[in-house]
Amino acid sequence: MGRQHVKRVIRFLKGSKDCSEEMIAIAYRFLRNGIGPAHEGIKSSDTETELNLSLTYDPKTSLDHLQEIGLVESDPEVADDLRTFVIAEWLGTDGEIINGEVEDTAEDALEALIDHMHATDTGDSAAVADGGVTHRSVLKDEFGINPARIENRLRTGDPVKTLRTAVPAIQDHPGLSTRGDYGMITFRYEAYRYTLTSEAVNLYRL
Repeated sequence: MGRQHVKRVIRFLKGSKDCSEEMIAIAYRFLRNGIGPAHEGIKSSDTETELNLSLTYDPKTSLDHLQEIGLVESDPEVADDLRTFVIAEWLGTDGEIINGEVEDTAEDALEALIDHMHATDTGDSAAVADGGVTHRSVLKDEFGINPARIENRLRTGDPVKTLRTAVPAIQDHPGLSTRGDYGMITFRYEAYRYTLTSEAVNLYRL
């Protein structure tokens, strides 16, 4: 009986939405899988897998509509409370979170890049001997400056922005690569996690 109550609520308040039937299915699967107030919640991107559903519409759209009518809640409640994780991709096995050490890590990486560049500057390097490109020549083109000024350019300004400019320029060039002691800094954003509200659970129990 409670399931019918929830269906009626969704159809009455959101029946005009194309995804209303998927909202009904998602809410019920939340209940069946115990994804209520005490649960850690699931991310919208995991909805189909976690709930064993095949959906036509973006799950986040349905979840947002369910949240608007008080059947689903998100953690955190607002976007401003979502955390940002800064990742140094070359550290650890799959990258390491460097929040609180971002600038220092970027500066260390740039020094490693400079050292790598110096190694390819040597006259007996294969690239130079073959008339090919070096890290310095690629960075010269990327930053649009005299080759002799590359070191100074890498050591001035925002180190994170500089690293995120220099590394792709090297990685995208055929015949060049980065070393294991520097690489990209990327940003990953915490995702909302959704659960049924206590009101929704109580409505299902009617």
